[in-house]
Amino acid sequence: MKPDSALLRLARPLPDPLPEWPRVDVATSLRSAARAAVGADGLVLVADGECCGVVTVGGLLDALAADEDPITRLPRSGALRDWLAEQLSYGREVSVVFLDLDGFGEINKAYGHTEGDAVLARAAQAITGTCKEGDFPARFGGDEFAIGTLRPRAGAESLAEHVQDSLRAVGLSAPTGVSGGRRDSIREGENVAATVEELLRLASLACLEKK
Repeated sequence: MKPDSALLRLARPLPDPLPEWPRVDVATSLRSAARAAVGADGLVLVADGECCGVVTVGGLLDALAADEDPITRLPRSGALRDWLAEQLSYGREVSVVFLDLDGFGEINKAYGHTEGDAVLARAAQAITGTCKEGDFPARFGGDEFAIGTLRPRAGAESLAEHVQDSLRAVGLSAPTGVSGGRRDSIREGENVAATVEELLRLASLACLEKK
C-alpha cells in the first residue's frame, strides 16, 4: 500500500455492503481518479489486490479544487508529484521539464502584483497550449512552472524548446531544465516518492544552471 497516496488521504472506511463503484488503485492520481468516477458517486480503493477504503465524488472534487492554483488555473506542485508517482507506480517512463520565468521579480516591483498575476496567467496559457496528451503542466511555485511528461528524453527536450518558443511569442522568456526519460526497465523495490523528488531536483538544478 502506498503510504502517502493522495487518494488514501481522502479514504473513508469500507462500508457494508460495499457499493458497486469503480475500483481504482491507491496510486492513482486525483485527476485520473476523477475521470474514473464519471457517472458514479464514488470509488473503491484497492491496494495489493485488496479493497482498503472508499472516496466520494464530493471529496474528490474538493481535493481537486484545493490543488489548483487560482491565478494560472494549473494544478499545484502537489498534484504534479502525485501524477509523476502514479506513472512511476505503473512502470511508465517519465521526464520533467522545469521553467523559471525571467524578470518576474522586477515586473512585480515595477507594476505590482496585478500585472504580475497577469504575466503568470499568460505564461500558463502559453505552456498549456504547447502540451499534449501525456503531458502534465503545473505551477510549481512563485515564477516557476514544471511539466511532467511521458515523452522520452529527446521528446522532453523538444517540448522544452517549444515551450520557450511559445513564451517568446507572448513576450516572455524562461530557461528550462530537463530530467528523466532514460530508464530502460522498471526498478524493483523503487522508492517512488524519492524518485519523484530527485527528478524534480535535477530538472530544477539544470534550469538554475542556465539562469
